[in-house]
Amino acid sequence: MTKSTAKAGYASVAFLVVAVCALLSIGVTADCAQSLEGQTWLLLEVNGTKVEVPSGERRPFVTFNKAEAKATGYSGCNNFFGSYELKGEALSLGPLGMTRKFCAGVAGNVELAFLQALGETQAWRLENSILLLLNGSRVLARLEAAQDVK
Repeated sequence: MTKSTAKAGYASVAFLVVAVCALLSIGVTADCAQSLEGQTWLLLEVNGTKVEVPSGERRPFVTFNKAEAKATGYSGCNNFFGSYELKGEALSLGPLGMTRKFCAGVAGNVELAFLQALGETQAWRLENSILLLLNGSRVLARLEAAQDVK
């Protein structure tokens, strides 16, 4: 193999690697969008604080219904519903409506923080199967996909 042949071979391999990476990144973005919608996302953390759920209680969650562009969920005390808009990595929710059950203590605090995080969400990202709701670079909430939703 001559030097010029070797250089051409390396250039071809480099081009191929760049092309494959570009195609994979397009596929990853599409997969991420599909993963956000149609799943139930369980709240793990809001504003940097881990969400502890007492035994027998439901974990707060949100579901994004692509066909209706509606978000529904449970905030820790009340059910909520409303519209959302998804454009690539940009995500906004609201306005949100909700049931009106009185919530005190930890459940009320979690509900207030979760609803505020949803209202402030401007973007989203999947990181190691964890959904991050973002406002700029600030992580508002971390959620994981429910495994056995009925």
